[in-house]
Amino acid sequence: MDLNKLGKFYVINLDRFKERRKHISEILGDENLTIINAIDNKDHRKPTKEWLKAHLNNPFSDPNGICTLAVVCCALSHKKAWDTFIESGDEFGVFFEDDIVHVGDKNLDYGAVLEQLKYHSVDVLFLGKMKKTIRGRTDVPDLSMGKMNRFVKDDLAAHAYVLSRNAAIWLSKHLLPLKYPLDLYIEMSPLKIWCIHKPQFLQAKCLNLINEILDTQNTYPNEVINKWTFEDGVPQELFYLNKDFKLKSWERASYALKRQQGAWKGYKLYFDF
Repeated sequence: MDLNKLGKFYVINLDRFKERRKHISEILGDENLTIINAIDNKDHRKPTKEWLKAHLNNPFSDPNGICTLAVVCCALSHKKAWDTFIESGDEFGVFFEDDIVHVGDKNLDYGAVLEQLKYHSVDVLFLGKMKKTIRGRTDVPDLSMGKMNRFVKDDLAAHAYVLSRNAAIWLSKHLLPLKYPLDLYIEMSPLKIWCIHKPQFLQAKCLNLINEILDTQNTYPNEVINKWTFEDGVPQELFYLNKDFKLKSWERASYALKRQQGAWKGYKLYFDF
């Protein structure tokens, strides 16, 4: 796998997740790897109003009405990775969360993928989502890559993607205060977003799909799988909110990008801070 040709790897990892750190080295090796120490939501259990106002937009929008400290800290962790990449001066960088599993073609010519990114002036390339196929247009048949369909239901994720330098600068500049969860924020941007239609990386929590694609019966340590829980949130009507986020009101909302690039429906949450 010549993934190194795309650029340096920036892997977001919580320091307390030692098993994941070991897992990512087994997947990617250490030679081209930069570990980004993630912003830990456990360090922000009692956010002040000033911190919330600086980091969380009011209102905040989400397809499922979810807003927790983990959502905010996830976005801050990706921003930290983007800023590190920007400082490197490199043209492209590859970003991973630390629970990825490689399920793609080991013989994929990533050198050719990089050439296409440059030729078509692509800003973002997704290397995996949550399903067996990433939907979109096929602009480069030989590499099964092209413009990605945005806002596909139940297929929002940002665990494996490539950014151009200009894309990282734009995303970092406009992230805060956070209006959407990180994966949705990227798709809501005006950037040119492509994908490789066959996912190259899935998250370990997608264990059944991983085993289906690889025709295996793999298992992973619980820390690596880490299926979503609401341990830092409490049910409140339709929503999962951090216990320190006082919900003032909410409304159903619809969002669309210009030039028919996609639309989605969800919830707009208003907080008392």
